[in-house]
Amino acid sequence: MRPPELLHGPADPPAGRRLLLISYHFPPGQATGALRWQKLAAYAAARGWSIDALCAHPDELASTDRPRLAELPACTRVYGVRTPGAPLPAFARRSAEGALDALLSLRRRPGDRAGDGGEGGRDGAAPAAPDLVYREEMENRVRPRALLRAWRARRYFAMDAAWARAAGQAALAIADRSRHAAVVSCGPPHMPHVAAARVARRLRLPYVMDMRDPWSRVPALPSSMASPAWYRLAERFEREAVEAAAVVSANTLPARDALRELYPAAAQRVIAVMNGCDDEAVPPPVRDGAFVVAYSGNIYIDRDPRPFFRAAAAFARTHGLGPERFGIELVGHVDAFGGIPVARLAADAGVGAHVRVLARRPRAEALRVLARASVLLSLPQDVELAIPSKIFEYMQFPAWILALARRGSATERLLRGTAADVVDPADQAGVEAALHRRWAQFVRGEPPRPLNADGRFGRAAQAALLFDALDAAAGVPAARPSAGRAA
Repeated sequence: MRPPELLHGPADPPAGRRLLLISYHFPPGQATGALRWQKLAAYAAARGWSIDALCAHPDELASTDRPRLAELPACTRVYGVRTPGAPLPAFARRSAEGALDALLSLRRRPGDRAGDGGEGGRDGAAPAAPDLVYREEMENRVRPRALLRAWRARRYFAMDAAWARAAGQAALAIADRSRHAAVVSCGPPHMPHVAAARVARRLRLPYVMDMRDPWSRVPALPSSMASPAWYRLAERFEREAVEAAAVVSANTLPARDALRELYPAAAQRVIAVMNGCDDEAVPPPVRDGAFVVAYSGNIYIDRDPRPFFRAAAAFARTHGLGPERFGIELVGHVDAFGGIPVARLAADAGVGAHVRVLARRPRAEALRVLARASVLLSLPQDVELAIPSKIFEYMQFPAWILALARRGSATERLLRGTAADVVDPADQAGVEAALHRRWAQFVRGEPPRPLNADGRFGRAAQAALLFDALDAAAGVPAARPSAGRAA
């Protein structure tokens, strides 16, 4: 087998134990999903592990952030894996930027149709939410629409499997039984879990399955491929990976509990490892007299900004605030929701003049946008087993956090009892009240404190949980306390 292209790191591997990591998202990829193992790499090095990461080749990505490679430990090697026969850049955009869109669900509003496609906003009418179908509503009858959705579901898995197989072959090409001591996968995309499980079996190495988001437990799918076939495939491949894994890592407590319930025979091997906050310095706050609410990330098909816009419009009217005193800045893939420009949604809600929609940019620049904000916003999501990764990043800034999340969700459970404002997305009065309260503090000159000022949400403690389990699976003696372990 021909070795994959080495993108970063030494040609000759340093001495010591190494991990084979298969993850579509990893630097120089710019996706948020690349951050998890970018950050974990430092804790791995502190525990005596080096990483050989197999990730998407930069040519298949719509955008990259090469400075992120410089943040990796010197012992890290990064290999770019191309998808055999993939058309570019269409496949790249679907996999690197759209994979989660197909996995994350959205809440359907009363009167929305569970059909194929869907349009909204005609003749000034309110735009329709993107279509979805909940699992219990999916058709299992033999009819053209159901057959088309089933075909699209299978095509989705086939596309992800194509890259995963290539990554698995690349892993075998660089594998060194004398140095590689474990195989790890990270998803979504989730098909790399299956490839990594098969590589580990071939090499007779322990396998660690790291899940940033749920797979078979998503409650709904986009209507274009909302088919029982999608769930059958997800369950089949998820079960194969879970049963092969020495450790299964979920990134929230509710996700861990759901996996333990679904796979009772593997329950003792399923742990929770949240992302956590990093000890990195964030840009100093920049205050220019304006009360700014910022959001950074993506507006997925369930992250509807309209409820917040309506509350923000009412707040601005109450205090007579113009754009120079009250601003909303959205940065990332935030240009549209449900096919409707976000700027238009803001205008329809009455807050258009206050909203700035900023294109996706390197992480350092996005952090500077957050540093200008007094309030950092987390939009709602309907996959309640997951925590938006930005929550932990927000915790490092001297800003108030406003999270739109339902009671019992992973986000609400994480923030329960903290100084964050956690409001049900449907509670417009609650969102307004939170803005009024923070505005009053802003006017009085009361500075907000970072939510992680005491370090209790740090990534170090979470990394220790993961590498304790990995060491045990690989038969490595218990590590001594280090920079990669919680005290």
